[in-house]
Amino acid sequence: MATVDSAAFRRQDPRTMTTLPVSDTSTFETARSPRAQRATRFVRSRIGRAAIVGGPAALVLVFMLILRAASERERTAIALDAHAQHVRAETATFLAYLADAEAGQRGFLLTRRPVYLAPFVSGRPFLDSSLARIRQLTRENPSQQARLDTLTALARASVAFMDSTVEVRRNLGLDSAIARIETGRGRELTDDIRRTEQAISDEEARVLATRLAAADQDRRRTLLWLLLGTVAAIAAALFANLILADASDDEAKMRAAIAARMEKLERNQAMLRGALTAGQTGTWDWDLRENRITWSDVHEMMFGYKPGTFPGDPDAFLDKVHPDDRAALTSAMDRARDEHAEYAHEFRIEPTPGAIRWIVGRGSFFYDDTGRPYRAAGTVADITSRKVVTPEAAR
Repeated sequence: MATVDSAAFRRQDPRTMTTLPVSDTSTFETARSPRAQRATRFVRSRIGRAAIVGGPAALVLVFMLILRAASERERTAIALDAHAQHVRAETATFLAYLADAEAGQRGFLLTRRPVYLAPFVSGRPFLDSSLARIRQLTRENPSQQARLDTLTALARASVAFMDSTVEVRRNLGLDSAIARIETGRGRELTDDIRRTEQAISDEEARVLATRLAAADQDRRRTLLWLLLGTVAAIAAALFANLILADASDDEAKMRAAIAARMEKLERNQAMLRGALTAGQTGTWDWDLRENRITWSDVHEMMFGYKPGTFPGDPDAFLDKVHPDDRAALTSAMDRARDEHAEYAHEFRIEPTPGAIRWIVGRGSFFYDDTGRPYRAAGTVADITSRKVVTPEAAR
């Protein structure tokens, strides 16, 4: 049935009004339900037009603001977790350097062979650089800085004790060195160092847990707002469906978008809860003159070898590196060697066929009096949990 324009009808000349079917309008109005009539009157009102035009836009704006705030909190929480892992990794690296120094000292005490002093002597710059990195990472936490002062003093005392023990072994013999060790001073220093390192790690975990709890509370608040927004959006969609024939399609799309966003929030939160453990750290030592590499047991296991089975050939190391990362890794090491700079590079490995892990390697080169490098040493740490968020990204 065609709709009659009543305003146009009233503008007709009175002399011609008898030719128009005046009964059509009343018939149309009678066929419409009272609800449809009320809806029509609402749509034609100024408030109705403002609600239809501005309501969806206002909801979208509110949703965008809520989701943007949630996204910012997620990124902040992820960054805090990565920072805490970095601090724990650096403290683990520090302990690894100290353990290598202690192992070198023990080897010399037992054999009096100077070759065992190589890690004892060469590890000292790494101890200092590791402590400097920890200090930089914890610069905004005064309590951590105080613990780091204690750790630095303990490390220096431990190294000094090892130095004096080596001198006793060298000058007075094994029995005197053993007697010095049996004083228990070295063990006390080691225990104090480990307790201080544990306190630093515990503080990072506590701070992270506090901030993650705040992030979880924010997430719950966001979910509540999203739920309220969803209810409002559904109500608006139902009302729009009453007015507009295509509102049902808009409602389905809006529900799908909200469901996808909530799923993403849950997935990211699960990732944050799971990402609390720092990776292991392995050490390596490269004799450039002999072109042989020595790995620690942790290093070998990280790269898919059983302890003691790595052949020491640099090509065997590169065979474990992802083909796409070999050139960049080689270039990074060459650049560090040529520029007398500290080496630091992230790359992928395949410890077993098809298994991809992300590794961060750090180290330094050592040079003779002529400026030629004769040795390099450093560490590797597994950072897969930080680099790879999804299985698709890992591939």
